Amino acid sequence: DITIDYSPCPRPVNLTVVSSSSTSATLTWDGNGSFSSFVLEYDSVDFTPGTGLHNYTSVYDTSYALTGLDSGVVYHAYVRADCSDGDTGLYSHLAFTTLAASPAGLPFICDFEEDGVNGWDLINGS
Repeated sequence: DITIDYSPCPRPVNLTVVSSSSTSATLTWDGNGSFSSFVLEYDSVDFTPGTGLHNYTSVYDTSYALTGLDSGVVYHAYVRADCSDGDTGLYSHLAFTTLAASPAGLPFICDFEEDGVNGWDLINGS
């Protein structure tokens, strides 16, 4: 005999980054079932969710904007549902990379009248 039982608090699905910059990312997911909120945990190293040692927040929607991130870094995000009946679901995982910062502010203006990085350095001695 085989018994198939469904989790009363389903796992969020389709965890995705919908927009990203060098210091932020917006995550979205589909919440199946009757949820009251979600738990979002993230960090720049992979970790075991639920340990309470990483960035942790309660979310009352199916999207969240992460801000204050470092540029060009791989982040790991875990999301689980807190269902209205008090059950908690399993975590969904996503790894994403923030965009690299630009090497110089734009527009970059240089008048070449100074010494050093924004000027001329004559290397032949004249």
